[in-house]
Amino acid sequence: AEVDGAPLSTDAVFRIQSMTKPISAVAALRMVERGRIALDDSIDPWIPELADRRVLASPDAELTDTVPARHPITLRHLLTNTSGYGSIMVDSPLRRAMIANGTDAGPEPTVLGAEDWISRLGQLPLAFEPGEGWRYHQSFSILGVLLSRMAERPLEDHLRDDLFAPLGMVDT
Repeated sequence: AEVDGAPLSTDAVFRIQSMTKPISAVAALRMVERGRIALDDSIDPWIPELADRRVLASPDAELTDTVPARHPITLRHLLTNTSGYGSIMVDSPLRRAMIANGTDAGPEPTVLGAEDWISRLGQLPLAFEPGEGWRYHQSFSILGVLLSRMAERPLEDHLRDDLFAPLGMVDT
């Protein structure tokens, strides 16, 4: 097949979707390597908004039909999208509540800042017990908040100084 246009240069810059996930995972594992957190440590000390979670009795239950979570959310849950939060593709009370409070992972990026977003997410129950289900998306957004708080500075600054600059990733 022929391609029109000039060949791609070695320093060409282009967008690749969902690359924040492996980059955030590397940043998190560097925190593990430094002894700041272990994979099975609770995230509660850094994200108290998500402590003492309640879990829906069933995925389509009303938001008041909950039970206490048996386990806290851990770093491992965030890295494996098993935190109890995530995208919901079918209509349910939880999905409607996420859309209403701006925490749903829709086609457009959220307009909320990280602090407002995590606060609003903390107002909602989990869809399932941490570690007992899988849902894409929100776990890695929570991971971004966790990394920022652990680094005690904006995530962008931490990633730049800890990963991108040392690796020569000047356009990332």
